[in-house]
Amino acid sequence: MRIWKSEQVSRRTFVSKILYSTLGGGLAIASAFQFPLHSDAEVFFDTDRYGDREITISTINRLKQTLRNTLSKNLNLLPQYIQLALHDALSYSVQTKKGGLNGSLRLELQRPGNAFLSSCYQTIEDAHRSYSDVGYADYIAFAGAVVMDIIGAPRVKLQVGREDASEPDEENQLSKQDVSYPYALESSFQQAGLEAARNTVLFLGALGFLSQVSEQFANSKETDEEQGLESSDIFDNPELTYGDVSQKGKRTVAVGTQVRKLKLPGIKFNNQFLKKLIAQKNNNKNKSTNLQSSTQDKYLVLLEEPRFLEYVQYYAKNDQKFKSDFVDAYRDITLLGSKYETLKK
Repeated sequence: MRIWKSEQVSRRTFVSKILYSTLGGGLAIASAFQFPLHSDAEVFFDTDRYGDREITISTINRLKQTLRNTLSKNLNLLPQYIQLALHDALSYSVQTKKGGLNGSLRLELQRPGNAFLSSCYQTIEDAHRSYSDVGYADYIAFAGAVVMDIIGAPRVKLQVGREDASEPDEENQLSKQDVSYPYALESSFQQAGLEAARNTVLFLGALGFLSQVSEQFANSKETDEEQGLESSDIFDNPELTYGDVSQKGKRTVAVGTQVRKLKLPGIKFNNQFLKKLIAQKNNNKNKSTNLQSSTQDKYLVLLEEPRFLEYVQYYAKNDQKFKSDFVDAYRDITLLGSKYETLKK
């Protein structure tokens, strides 16, 4: 039976109060429940938050359908949905063990490096208002997963049941953004204890691809509207097919989603953006090859810095590796600073 919603107290806090306020029954409760009452981790997962296995699947289905409906109206959100997770998750510091993908981004949008995500984040607020059983942090994590579903990326498994933060996390280079975006991203990966140069190339390669997809369909939408077509026609049959759910320890449910029909027609996630960067490097006479000037300026550093260029060249030659490593990298950032709350029997 569910005992709390996103706005309510978590079971961790609830049981913590019982243990500290109960004298006679305290030991009995402590032996029956084992929750992390004190921890440096900042992202708490209650894996029973949405109920049993069937209810969890139903919740995730509804969550992802809500996000899909939003994306069907505005494909410009494709790269920004990935960035929501990046900016929330990379608040984590491996030294302090604080931060992570805990929904604190909603309290940090006034920061210079996060401000451009304000409009995008508003769609998460709108989704949350329509279906408030799901917490902000889970919405943000699964927004990126929905993007991957739509563009035909490999399946990503995400943990559900995040507890939303009640206060902002510490600032980092990504939220300050007093250096260019690639360097801010690299610095934040370093702070989080992740392989910085490789992850920077993976995420910027994916963001570049998504930016081009959104531009492509923005242009096609103008054509479709001239022909009297609905914007939703760009999607295939919206029927959803979700699964699978695997058991990871006691009461820890990892929900993987596979949406075979929730995709943009003719779009398959790949390393083409990195290939175009390499082509640009090899053809200085045509520096605007298939790249918008703003995008070009944003990612030129990947060609100029040897530590980045090494991975650009590697992934430009290895499409399958690029796709699988990006999915793994996305999953990894969603788990930064994680601590689980489960019932032990």
